[in-house]
Amino acid sequence: MGSMIFVALLLAVVALRTECQFTINKTGCFKTKGCISFPSSCSSSDDCDYLLTYASKGDHVVFELSSKNEYAGFGLNTKKAMDGGDAIVCSKLPLAYNTSRALVGHYLLHHHNTPSISKPTPPGLTHMSGAFENGRIFCRFHHSNKAIPPFKYNLTSKNYFLYSRGYISSSGGLTHHVWRDISEGKQSIASRGPVKESSDVMKAIHAGLMLLAWICLAPIGMFTARNMKLLLANQSCCLVKQWFQVHRGCMMLVSALTIGGFVVIFINVGGWSKAAGWHAIIGTAVLSLTVIQTIVALFRPSPEDHRRSIFNWIHRCIACIVFVLAISNCFLGVNLFNQSPLTSHLGFVLILSFIVGFATIALIYETYSCCYRPKNEEHSGLLNNDHNNLKESDHAHLQEIKSNKVFDVVFYLFIVGIAVGVCATLISLLVLSTAKQLRG
Repeated sequence: MGSMIFVALLLAVVALRTECQFTINKTGCFKTKGCISFPSSCSSSDDCDYLLTYASKGDHVVFELSSKNEYAGFGLNTKKAMDGGDAIVCSKLPLAYNTSRALVGHYLLHHHNTPSISKPTPPGLTHMSGAFENGRIFCRFHHSNKAIPPFKYNLTSKNYFLYSRGYISSSGGLTHHVWRDISEGKQSIASRGPVKESSDVMKAIHAGLMLLAWICLAPIGMFTARNMKLLLANQSCCLVKQWFQVHRGCMMLVSALTIGGFVVIFINVGGWSKAAGWHAIIGTAVLSLTVIQTIVALFRPSPEDHRRSIFNWIHRCIACIVFVLAISNCFLGVNLFNQSPLTSHLGFVLILSFIVGFATIALIYETYSCCYRPKNEEHSGLLNNDHNNLKESDHAHLQEIKSNKVFDVVFYLFIVGIAVGVCATLISLLVLSTAKQLRG
C-alpha cells in the first residue's frame, strides 16, 4: 500500500514537472499561426533568443512567448516607439518563491519609467501558464481581441509590434531590457503572414560612420595637434605645416562623417526617436558641438594675434567635451543592435580597450612632454644647422632630440594602430552581423 502511494506521488511530481517544461516551436508558422523569432533562422524556443507565436481562436488569440532571459515582453503601439505601448510580459518569479513557475502580467509603458504590473489581472487576459527552465522563460496565455481596459489596443487593428527581453530585480520587478525591437510597419494580429521586422542596415551605416569619425579619425587628429608639432615642426605641405594638415584633414572628415551619420539615422527612424533614449540626446549634443567647433575653427586668429591663446583654450575645451560625449555614446549605441555581436560583451570590451589604450598613451606622453619638451623646443633649431659647425654640447642636444623623435614616432604609431585596429574590428563586426541578419 505504501509503495503504491509513493509511486502515485512520484507520478504526480513527474506530471507537474512535465507540465512546467514548455517547448514552443515554429511548426505551422504563417499557415495556422503567426510567428516572430530572433534570429529568424531559429526553429524553436530551444535555440531562439526570442520567439512569439499567436493563433486566432474566435474572440481571443492564443499566444506563446519565450526568450533566453528572465523576462520576455510583447506589446502593441500606434506609433513606432516603446512609450505609450501596451505590453504583456512573461517573467521569472523572484528567488524567494523558490519555484520554476513564471508570472504573466499586463504592463503599460510610459516614457522611460520602469513599468509596473496591472493589478488586478485584466479580464481580457486568461488561461495563463508559464515556467522558467534552464535560463529560459516560457509562457502561454489567451488575450481577448477587444481592448478591455486597461488594455489600450484591439488585436484586430493594425499596430506596431514591440518586443523586449531582459532580467528581473531581486524583488521581481523588470529591469532595463538587454534587447528590444519594433516592427518596421503596422500589422494586425489577425494576419498570420510574416511581420516585416526592422533592418539594421541603416543603423549599421550610421554606426560605421560614427565609429570611423570618433574611434579612428578624431583621436588621430587630436593627438597630432597636441603632440606632433615638434616632430613635424620643419615639414610643410602646400606652405602649411604637415601636423596641421593632418589635424585639419582628420577633423574635417570627423565633422562630415558626424553630420552624415546623423542624417542617415534621422531618415531611417523618420524623425526624433524616443526609443533611442539617451543615445539620441547625447548624439544631438555631439552633433551640435561638432558644428560649433567647425565654425570656431574658421575664425582661428593668427599665431601673433593676442586672442590666439583664448581661441586655443576654447578650441581645446570643446574638443575634450565632444570627444568624451562621443565615446560615451558609443557605449550606449552598441546595445541598440538586433542580434549583433556588438550587443554582447565584445563591443563593450573593444571600446573599453580603446579608451584604456588611448588614455594610457596620452598620459605617458603628457608626462614626457612636461619633462622634455621645453628643452627640445629650445634646441629644435639645431636640426636645421650645419652639423659640422656644432659645439660639443650642441651635438649632445642634437642626439637627444633625435632620440626623442624616435619616441614620438613610436607613440604616434601606437595611437594610430589602436585607433585603426579597434575601429576596423568594430566595423567588421557590424558588416558581419548585418549580413547575417539579411540572410535570415
